[in-house]
Amino acid sequence: MAQSVSQYSVQEVQQAHQELTRADDLRKSGDMEGALEICEELLESYSDYFSARLLTAVMYMQHGNYAGALPHLVRARLVNANDPTTLANLGKAYLELDALECAVEALEQSIALSPEESMPHYFMGELWLTRNDYERAGGYFQATLVRDPEHSSAMIRLGHCQASLGRYEEGLSTLKSALGLPITDDQKSHIYQILSEFPEPVEDSMDILSEISKLGAADTEGETEQDPGQPVLYFTANIPFGELSQAFARGIMFDKIGRHQEAWNAFTDVNKRIANDTVPQRALYFTQGEALLDRARMWQPRTKKKKTSSRKNGPISLFILGPSRSGKTTLEKLVGLLDGVRLGYEHSIVTDTAQRASQRADLLNEQFLANLPSDANDLISEIYHRELAAVAGDAQLFTITHPGAISDVGRLSDLVPDARFVLLKRDLDDMAFRIFAYLYQADTNQFAYDIRDIYRYLELYNRTVDIWAEKIGERVLVLSYEDMMKDPKAAIRRIAELCGMKPPENMDVQIGSDVGIAAPYRDWLHAARDNAK
Repeated sequence: MAQSVSQYSVQEVQQAHQELTRADDLRKSGDMEGALEICEELLESYSDYFSARLLTAVMYMQHGNYAGALPHLVRARLVNANDPTTLANLGKAYLELDALECAVEALEQSIALSPEESMPHYFMGELWLTRNDYERAGGYFQATLVRDPEHSSAMIRLGHCQASLGRYEEGLSTLKSALGLPITDDQKSHIYQILSEFPEPVEDSMDILSEISKLGAADTEGETEQDPGQPVLYFTANIPFGELSQAFARGIMFDKIGRHQEAWNAFTDVNKRIANDTVPQRALYFTQGEALLDRARMWQPRTKKKKTSSRKNGPISLFILGPSRSGKTTLEKLVGLLDGVRLGYEHSIVTDTAQRASQRADLLNEQFLANLPSDANDLISEIYHRELAAVAGDAQLFTITHPGAISDVGRLSDLVPDARFVLLKRDLDDMAFRIFAYLYQADTNQFAYDIRDIYRYLELYNRTVDIWAEKIGERVLVLSYEDMMKDPKAAIRRIAELCGMKPPENMDVQIGSDVGIAAPYRDWLHAARDNAK
């Protein structure tokens, strides 16, 4: 029988551990460069040093470099396939790199291996929050708090989910609890932004404007330094998220209390900073948008529809599409009152289908079905219906509000016979102001920070809506936000008829309206739009 031989000497093991401890101490003190240098030297000598791999990955992740962290996490998993911490961090890296299926798989494995750990539950909550699935995300954030009652980020995000679901009392209680924890100014800014967007004033005892003004002010008594392991979050390369969040919250509160000039000034100042920092991205956005509009103009329905499989009819795909801030989320909640509906929110089923079809066809990674060649039609249909069956389950109708799907309505109408489309329109000035007063996720909606860009975006979107309404015909319903607010029950009945479903007999409909929100700002909006020309 072969004798077991130790791979490393006791001295090597002890010395490596001492170096790893020194690296972790440097990380905690804020010297990431020094810590990474030590870890790299360790891995050069001991490529299977699991803890050095994991620490290196964590440091990359703390600085937002998830692409840099990923190979270290994959190597760590090769060394230990069942380590729940590695799997949780791997899931987070996949999430940040938009590999959502891989993220779900890794996080589910981490939870199964170590169900009492809070981290994988928190990351799973973040994942569903990216899909605007507030119910599911909130469940994971609650599970996080069961395991770690003072997890401030989970508490803030749970409050966000509760508010987004219209459970404002619960959201207020959760967010006020988070304010009672030792949190950073960035986190406070996030809380005040969420609270400022509540439809009704929070309460007289909380002066959000006053609280916002305190952020960033030096407090010589008992001020604690920020943990160097938690660096300042940045919205763009040059602008901290906290500053933006504070500015938008301040503008929203000025608007709520009728101080419109101050609200306009606040939004103008903060949006100018972002617009100046995103000029190339804005130009590229409209170049792509014009190209996709041309594709819509040229689209013609297929004259011959070849049946490629014996697929049974699955659930109806109901696409609720409209410009940003046009009321898609409100309408989706109304559709949820119908029986047999599963809300998909901004599900990426269309972009996922485009990417997988382009990959299978040996093409560059494509996000729009409209850009794929016609010989990919059968492949697109196969992939889409497989994805739909997986996400819709036994639902009769599955909703999708992903804004990018507007470019693919023609292709979807050809290849998804059960698809139906509700296209929303709304007063341009109301939408323009709501967009201008909203802080989007970084690297999205690049048009949103310049008045001229906003109106240009709305014009492009509405022209696309008009094209599809004319070309698709009976499978399309064009609905105005104002009509929906005036008679939501009639809107539900029209959608039920479009989808061949029965409207609910008893409809308890309560939705908030902000029709006419732009009235105090109309002259400023028009002046900014026209002066920019």
